[in-house]
Amino acid sequence: MTRSVSPSCMMSLVDSFDASLLEAVHTLTLPSPSESVSLQSFLHGIAYKATGEALFGPTFDPSTAEIFKGFDESVWRVAAGYPSRLLSKFVDSREKMIQWFSEYAEKPFESSELVSLMVQFTKEGGFSKRDIGAVMLCTWWPVIGNAPWACL
Repeated sequence: MTRSVSPSCMMSLVDSFDASLLEAVHTLTLPSPSESVSLQSFLHGIAYKATGEALFGPTFDPSTAEIFKGFDESVWRVAAGYPSRLLSKFVDSREKMIQWFSEYAEKPFESSELVSLMVQFTKEGGFSKRDIGAVMLCTWWPVIGNAPWACL
């Protein structure tokens, strides 16, 4: 993605995130008054769903949150140079997320302009189905890393 593509997509993405976040809050099933929930986990679920719908449209599957969590919690191990035998959870989670994104890009979808352009550019560039999924994961990771704080 070039600098000229991403900024042109940002305002519609922010508007879509805002609408998706509002919808997620309105349809949220709240814990009972006797239950205790951490603010971080409470916000993360809402943010994950809203961000997914803002970027990938209504067909985004928020149940991917558990898979993504396995990826996100282990990235630091990769950066720290852990041996591959200690990275099985990371590798498994990464492959499942890449597969989900790859399959998403193969079906008709209604997404943000950013994701539509990303899929268009990667397909036109001759990237493999797996590469397209990896590019989408590379975009998803930093966005979802910051979205819960934007929700707060």
